[in-house]
Amino acid sequence: MAVKKASVEIDGIEVDPSRITTDDWEITEALADSIDPDATDAQKVQASVKFLRTMFGEDFPRIKRELREKNGGKLTNEAMNTFSQHVMETLAKN
Repeated sequence: MAVKKASVEIDGIEVDPSRITTDDWEITEALADSIDPDATDAQKVQASVKFLRTMFGEDFPRIKRELREKNGGKLTNEAMNTFSQHVMETLAKN
C-alpha cells in the first residue's frame, strides 16, 4: 500500500511517501530473508538490497545518487541504512 502524503525532506533528500511501497509481498519476503538465522551473510545482504529496491522503486537511483553526493561522493552502508531507517520512522508517524 502506498502512503498518500505530500513530499517530505528526510536527511536533506526529497521523498514522496506516495511513491514508497510498503504493503508488498516482496518486501515482506525480503525482510524475512534478511533476518533468517539460517541465511548466509550474502543472502541477508541480497535480501536487504531487494527490500530497498522494492520499497523505493524507481526513485531508488535518485535517492542513491543524492545520498552519494551528500556524503562526499561515496555511498556508505551506514548512510543508506540510516536514511532508510529515517524514512521508515517518518512513514510510521504518518
